[in-house]
Amino acid sequence: MNNLPAFFFYSDWSLLAVRLILAIVLLRHGWSKVKDLRETAVNFSGMGFRPGFFWGTIAAFLEFFGGLAIALGIWVPLVAFLFGAEMMVVIVWKLFKWKKPFSECEFELVLIGLCIALLTFGAGYYGLSAGYF
Repeated sequence: MNNLPAFFFYSDWSLLAVRLILAIVLLRHGWSKVKDLRETAVNFSGMGFRPGFFWGTIAAFLEFFGGLAIALGIWVPLVAFLFGAEMMVVIVWKLFKWKKPFSECEFELVLIGLCIALLTFGAGYYGLSAGYF
């Protein structure tokens, strides 16, 4: 027990904080997509994701309902993996389609970092799945 880091006993609280921060971001971005799926489809088509309705709906549902799942602590590794993959697509799209410099991908990289933490450690003790899903 003496070899444990000082904050070992707070690790589940840290996972809860990571989950809630990611959930807030997911819910905020997902809600704007879910509330108007037609506009989301037009936006996705305009960005080159065709069919826009298909990809826009997937992104909207993943972000909104995935945010709810992350907040509740259910299916955390699955949602973290899917959302991390979505952020990887966004980074690749920014770099190659929009020709943006890599320095404009900080937000997506932070979200990927949160996803990796949740994918690695799961929901923690304060999730409904208690680390099982």
